[in-house]
Amino acid sequence: YDKAGAHFNITIAPPLDISKADWDLDGNNTLGVGDSSLLAQYTEEERAIFRYYKSQRPYDNKRYYIFVLGETMSPSKAIEGFMPLGRQYG
Repeated sequence: YDKAGAHFNITIAPPLDISKADWDLDGNNTLGVGDSSLLAQYTEEERAIFRYYKSQRPYDNKRYYIFVLGETMSPSKAIEGFMPLGRQYG
């Protein structure tokens, strides 16, 4: 992205220890994920993870945050990634 004038500084944070009770709002043992349309929105379960993260870690509204699911958290459908256009979390 350097040719386009974008530069990235990547920081890998320690794993986020979040209990299923904090994110599995519908109790189905999977993380509800949004669709990949242009007008995509985060699901309530995704928003629950972001709220939990902000309550546990320093937060900067000028940064982008990428979450990698561990083995104990499965998405509700097969995805390679999800970050709606213009959003801060993925």
